[in-house]
Amino acid sequence: MYKLSAEIPPLTFPERVDSVNSQILSSFGILSIVKGSQYVFEAAKMIAKDMNGLQCLDDYVFPSIAQKYYTTSIRVKRAIRHAAEISWSLDNEKSLRNYFDSMPSMEELLLFLVKHLCFEPKDSINSDAH
Repeated sequence: MYKLSAEIPPLTFPERVDSVNSQILSSFGILSIVKGSQYVFEAAKMIAKDMNGLQCLDDYVFPSIAQKYYTTSIRVKRAIRHAAEISWSLDNEKSLRNYFDSMPSMEELLLFLVKHLCFEPKDSINSDAH
């Protein structure tokens, strides 16, 4: 039988995005079944707390998310880009194509989501769902 080293962190399930924020993300085509959606939410949350995070995505935001989820910053960045590409490829009203003329940069996407997660009235999202 193998004995676990104290250096290996215990596996934990990531905390879930609450339903209202999940609705907001899915309204832009960022599907909750895509792993990157959780990272998108975490990045937007970090940037909302400190807008300087937009200038240091590679140096602060992605490594912080990677540390929290026991992965690498490259994988976090790739997963966020993948979530954005899936949304961009959707051919319906829930696509980022409805909000941008061309594929948004990482900074543009996160700033756009911060604006909608923090400043858009959540009641309007709930009323659209019914």
